[in-house]
Amino acid sequence: MYKPVIPFAVFFLSFFASIHAQLPIESYQRWLMIIKPNVNAGGDYVGQLNQSEIDSATEAFLSTWPDTISNLTSGRVHFETHVIVSPRPLTNISTEFAGMITPEHLPLDVSRHVSPSLWDGVAIYAGFDEHAMWGTSSAADVGWFSVSHSTNLSSGSYAMAAWTHEMLHTMSWYFGDERLGPVAPVCKESKEGRDGTHCGEAIGYKMGEDGLGDLLAYYRDYLNGEVRRMGGRKGLGSQAWRFGTRREAYLGIKPGSLMPAGLRKREVWDEGEESAVTPWGEEHVVRVAQD
Repeated sequence: MYKPVIPFAVFFLSFFASIHAQLPIESYQRWLMIIKPNVNAGGDYVGQLNQSEIDSATEAFLSTWPDTISNLTSGRVHFETHVIVSPRPLTNISTEFAGMITPEHLPLDVSRHVSPSLWDGVAIYAGFDEHAMWGTSSAADVGWFSVSHSTNLSSGSYAMAAWTHEMLHTMSWYFGDERLGPVAPVCKESKEGRDGTHCGEAIGYKMGEDGLGDLLAYYRDYLNGEVRRMGGRKGLGSQAWRFGTRREAYLGIKPGSLMPAGLRKREVWDEGEESAVTPWGEEHVVRVAQD
């Protein structure tokens, strides 16, 4: 889970100040965001996004966040991102992990739109304001995280750090613990070193380090396999990407087989169209459903 932190001035610094030259893509992953604008799950978990807020979340997932990942990894990791806006109300969330949204809470969306042959990861964006950011090793056979509504979704914002943090949970487990073994930093919250997402400050990283917002400098080093101060436990990087993606593993094909020759257009799909589930190889952009 991503923990709230004190706002920091580096929001206003250029996110690109410490970006290196773009390198060849080593991991090409395909991620879906399901936006749930209408939430009525009781207590603090009630809300409704207006069209402007839906548009902001869509733009952030189609552009701002994948650009963040690309910049943090100097282009080594590229996310092809897609968005479905599902107007069907979300009426149930986890009680064990406050505000967490899992496949069992939106079964129709999962059955219609989520498949390990289509996605390396799925993110759920819920229209309530109560802070709830959760990432897990996997769910529905894909990488999975859920986040609550944020008013600031700009580059370098707290939300972009939070999304990256939750995504790193699923990457840590899949590429690190399940494939590379003990490469994660060790700290009080990760004594076994299986998922070091929460270890940044514990091992000496500072908020806003290198001119990057929040702990993005730590997430950058973790993704690139360049974590400092931990001896050989340096995180992921090229040694992880050589295993290929979740989809490639699920389909039983050679790592790198699904990397397209050219970058595809990022897409917004109509939740009501069945054809929207399998557009691979097409340029299919439609309006968001309003039903």
